[in-house]
Amino acid sequence: MVACIFDGTIESFFTAVFDFYKGNITPDVFCCKEPLQTVFDMQIIRVTSQKEKAERIRCCILKNVKVEGYRHLLYAYRSCKENKYKIIYDYLTVIFKYGKDAPFMLSDKRVISFFDISRAVALECHRMQGFIHFKECGGGIFYADYAPDNDITEFIMPHFCKRFNSMPFVIHDVKRNIAGIYNKKEHKIFYNLDVFNICQSENEQRFLKIWKMYYNTVSIKQRKNTRLMKRFMPVRYWKFMPEKQDNNDF
Repeated sequence: MVACIFDGTIESFFTAVFDFYKGNITPDVFCCKEPLQTVFDMQIIRVTSQKEKAERIRCCILKNVKVEGYRHLLYAYRSCKENKYKIIYDYLTVIFKYGKDAPFMLSDKRVISFFDISRAVALECHRMQGFIHFKECGGGIFYADYAPDNDITEFIMPHFCKRFNSMPFVIHDVKRNIAGIYNKKEHKIFYNLDVFNICQSENEQRFLKIWKMYYNTVSIKQRKNTRLMKRFMPVRYWKFMPEKQDNNDF
């Protein structure tokens, strides 16, 4: 059994892919965090990022599956699946062997597994573009917190920068402590930030009060269907919805 340990960056992962494929080695486990739970006779290979090798893998991917196919790979890389690195590696071996035909080999389990996780991330990106709620804070800055299943902040930031290009905002993934910050000119992604101290503006507090009043007024208690609500909006997202924070639906 072969286990690969790398630093978690896509450059180091591509370096590992280069080394394993060239050496005709089939890794069983990829791990970017130590300590690794080892088993008897496990061979551990530690890989450090090498720019030249990583670039060769990137160019090979782009040559065969173009920009759209590479974007699918980035989606899969941000998946929350524990075995995502192994799934991606197996799919890359298909690309290296069959070239441009690889994405269309939908009877191959390696291809199916790859697109399952890639599409799940893409779907969550689409959903979050319509779900995220911004709150007005002091100084005219808007803040939105959320806890997606996958690491998608990097993917959804361009959408909101284009849609709200006249206002500075922060999108904060509270599960991973990752924040995308936009200053009306450009955006950047920050990792492992300190806890945000959010102070809502008076205007925001009034708006939330009116919104909750409207929500409670139009809702019909006799026709309340919590089961149907959960089908359309998973409960794990409710804590980020103002209208759900003061009721007993949880």
